[in-house]
Amino acid sequence: METQATDDGDVLFDDLPFDEGEEVLVDWSEGKGPQDVLRGTVENLTVSGEVVIVHVVDHTQEDWPNGRTYDCAPEWIFTSAFDSSD
Repeated sequence: METQATDDGDVLFDDLPFDEGEEVLVDWSEGKGPQDVLRGTVENLTVSGEVVIVHVVDHTQEDWPNGRTYDCAPEWIFTSAFDSSD
């Protein structure tokens, strides 16, 4: 099920199981590109129509000095990248 924006177009991180700035793993198997899993930092949220888009930045991409941004569906983010015991 897709996460949708409210009638006034707002989406809050409170509504999602991750926060801005959090390191996450992303199931990229439905995305465009050769990798199946991405690891990056949640940058922000935007809304396209009524669909929420999560922008995740992969800072390990050497060809992208500020990191490469991937547009992801909220349901593709399946876990935090780090265990709380790390």
